[in-house]
Amino acid sequence: MFGSKRDRSKGASSQDGPTLFDQEFNEAYDARQQELKDAERQVADTSATRRAAARKRSASNRPEKYRYSGLEERALQQRQSTGKTIMDGILAMFAPAAKQCTPSDPLGKAIDYANKMWDRIKRYALDARYHLDNNPVERMQRPTVMGCKNYLFSKNDCGAVDNAVFYTLLESCAVVGVNPLKWLTYALERIRPDMDEDKLVALLPYNCKAEL
Repeated sequence: MFGSKRDRSKGASSQDGPTLFDQEFNEAYDARQQELKDAERQVADTSATRRAAARKRSASNRPEKYRYSGLEERALQQRQSTGKTIMDGILAMFAPAAKQCTPSDPLGKAIDYANKMWDRIKRYALDARYHLDNNPVERMQRPTVMGCKNYLFSKNDCGAVDNAVFYTLLESCAVVGVNPLKWLTYALERIRPDMDEDKLVALLPYNCKAEL
């Protein structure tokens, strides 16, 4: 750090092995990597616990007549007697409708797509475990679709990085079951510009969950 360039080069060439700084750096790096792995494992365990609890709540909220250890027999009977009849009628309409349009027409494309997917669609009437709609999937996609517009307000790379940080923190709250508003209030009241890294890490959602 001090001295001439020649002196520094001599000192560097005279060292045959790693320096004390190298050893301390490697130890600190390994410790940090282990902390990250522990945090990832903790988040994964918490997420699995939350998913199991959600499935349990969903099962317990179903009406008693629809609860069944295997297939839901009552729902399956209703689908076989009512749903399958309606689906058979829809399928019978495809052939005459296809003759009234070309394959490139919107209706022709829709019929072609439905025919290709029909083996999957008809499972609704054959297995009561299938849902009536895909609303849960649509709800999961909504944040991404809305985000495509909101991301335009990042303006530059730095703004995009800031957005990514905040999204990560707020999604971490969802994973560990912490109210985002409560966590933000808790963290912003305690964060300081000159805080050490370990104190900042203590303010992460999965570390201060017990305080909230």
